[in-house]
Amino acid sequence: MQDRLVARAQLQPCWSGSVPTELIAMIVDEIAEEQCTLRSCALVCRAWTPIAQGHIFHSLHITVHIDCWKSPLLFLAPFIHVSKNVGVFNRLLRSSPHIASYVKRLTVTATYDHWFYCSIPATLADIFNAKLGHFWNHFLPCFLQSLDRVEELMVPRNMRHPLSEKVPKTLIDGLGCVLRSSSLTSLAVLSGNLNDLYSMLGECRGLRDLHVGNVTCLHETPNPSSFPPLPSKLQFLAITSCMDAYMDFVNKSPRGLVDFSHLKRLEIIIRGSFFAMEADLVRTTEDLIRRNKETLQDLVLNVCPEEYLFNLRRGYDG
Repeated sequence: MQDRLVARAQLQPCWSGSVPTELIAMIVDEIAEEQCTLRSCALVCRAWTPIAQGHIFHSLHITVHIDCWKSPLLFLAPFIHVSKNVGVFNRLLRSSPHIASYVKRLTVTATYDHWFYCSIPATLADIFNAKLGHFWNHFLPCFLQSLDRVEELMVPRNMRHPLSEKVPKTLIDGLGCVLRSSSLTSLAVLSGNLNDLYSMLGECRGLRDLHVGNVTCLHETPNPSSFPPLPSKLQFLAITSCMDAYMDFVNKSPRGLVDFSHLKRLEIIIRGSFFAMEADLVRTTEDLIRRNKETLQDLVLNVCPEEYLFNLRRGYDG
């Protein structure tokens, strides 16, 4: 059905002038949740096809699961499950590259049994890498490079190679095309470590919204030369991580990477604590609120400040 929809988009609309584009957009918005109806209308009415495609391909969720238990040769031939929509979408891109411009929300998820891969001998690890190399180092990066109009990127799980503690450079290069796009305004990194997060932020140019999830602390100093000339001026910041990662990110982020002083909405939820009251944590949070006293409109937190919030917003002597 999606292949027919793409083919239809290449035809000239036969009656596009008879119905205002604004009205078509309103009708498509009303039926956007009903995918079957939307596809049917797009096939019948040529003028609806481009608008319908914008809804159908608006969100893309790439799911990758590496499974050795279902493979007859176990780790000698790892079984790679990729969500079906990736194969369909990849075929559509070959015939109609413009489809990539419709993807505005991208989610990339990779899962595997990390404990299993950590226990295999080095010789078998080399065989595993060879089997997995084409997908991890070629197909997925090339696929990501075609998506250069994404506005929202979410990485729920860390993207490290199953046999490595690092994200492959080829994959970072593929994500870099998404991150460097001027259209990207929202980034959610819900797993991984601060080093990976800094690498991703260093590629961003027009980021406004950032959600930092369950990341681990940094063990090496990032290279400031890799950061953009102007820091991202965030308007929305949400941090739902452990205390150490939160403290390191807010207090030790390299200068020139992120500007924390123009926030309109701030969410601080310290994982594993209903009310977080550690002294250093409180001071860091209070300082962050003071730095945004001129712009902050919404505040959500489970940290208990020592001062009243109206005092924090009224004056700042630091």
